[in-house]
Amino acid sequence: MAKKSRNSSFLIILCVILIIGIILLVIEEQRKDRKISYLTYKINELKKGVTDVHKSEIMDKVKKTIEENLNEIVDKKPSSGCKWFLDEVKFIKNDIVKIQYEDGHTLNSITFKITNPDDYKTWVKVDNLDEER
Repeated sequence: MAKKSRNSSFLIILCVILIIGIILLVIEEQRKDRKISYLTYKINELKKGVTDVHKSEIMDKVKKTIEENLNEIVDKKPSSGCKWFLDEVKFIKNDIVKIQYEDGHTLNSITFKITNPDDYKTWVKVDNLDEER
């Protein structure tokens, strides 16, 4: 009988150890899942930040290209005979830009679809664009 009692005590202790082990494994898996979720979130945030920085760099390139080449970009001559002055550059979408320019007498605007930020000759003029899109 003592041997039976020792065997049942041993089985109970073994079952308790197994249950504790299973609980610890489940807790460890949950911790890993939370860590993976957190790392995935951080990676997505970093990608978003890089994308925003990239967009900002492209917008800066477009503005610089416009400032340096405004008189070539505009397809008509200024009324006063001198040159065009940049009034405003407005990005309607990431690849659509509206340029307002003047010669001191007349305010005009032109809208382009940007294909290559560094080469204004590749830009496509867009007519009747709904700015609210």
